[in-house]
Amino acid sequence: MKKKTIVFALLGAAALLIISIAFPFVIIIYNMPDFSSDYGIAKISVNGRQLYFRRERRGLNYDSVILSADGNYCTEYNPELDYRFTTADPAIYYKIESDTLYLLSGNPTLEGYEYKPEQHLSSPKNFPVKVVVVKPDKLIIWEKRKELYQNKGMEFLEIQLDETLKCYFK
Repeated sequence: MKKKTIVFALLGAAALLIISIAFPFVIIIYNMPDFSSDYGIAKISVNGRQLYFRRERRGLNYDSVILSADGNYCTEYNPELDYRFTTADPAIYYKIESDTLYLLSGNPTLEGYEYKPEQHLSSPKNFPVKVVVVKPDKLIIWEKRKELYQNKGMEFLEIQLDETLKCYFK
């Protein structure tokens, strides 16, 4: 009888030890933030042509805006067809004049292109409109920039994330 009691006591202690070690890991895994991608899309029309600003945010510090003629938010960036802005601030300011789109983003770094303020950039092949990236003012008080650029005739476009948009094949 004593051996059975000792065996059950040891089994119970081992089970308690395993649970006490595993429980914190279960809690940590259950409460981990979701690092999957979130998407948003906004459409504008330039001289009758539909263009889309597709936004993807993932993890803690990745936010990208793609300017494309393709409205499918799951389509990967194609440097021959799309412009991509990698930015900490996905706000876009734009102005349309005839078939030209003037752009200013919160952090205007166009991937794959040398930054040439106030000049027409070499567009990707087959891009339907001319794109000009406007040089931002030297220092803009964060809260005042919307008013400042609207006074310059630029419209503000914020690409809201939509939690219902998911891409399962990336």
